Amino acid sequence: MKSVNCERIARALNSEWSLVKNYDWSTRGRIWVFWDPRVWKVNVLSKSDQFISCYVSTVNNEVYFNATFVYGDNDPSLRRVVWRELRSCAAMIKTMLHGWS
Repeated sequence: MKSVNCERIARALNSEWSLVKNYDWSTRGRIWVFWDPRVWKVNVLSKSDQFISCYVSTVNNEVYFNATFVYGDNDPSLRRVVWRELRSCAAMIKTMLHGWS
């Protein structure tokens, strides 16, 4: 989906939720991550054209974890790239001492 349509569609889905997307890495914006900011805090750790990795916690910090949202490209050579990027991301997350989803 084109970036110009993203905000309109996001507001139609839920105007009170927050959104992070990867248009800065992919003109097709393959990944959108929505959350309710009254419940969750989301900090982006890393992005690429095929994944967004975040540290997620409840607003009261009782629950926290790392989450990675992945788009696996149809092209096998590009999937190999995302696996290499995810291994690098995993090494960074291991230093944070939180679970990874």
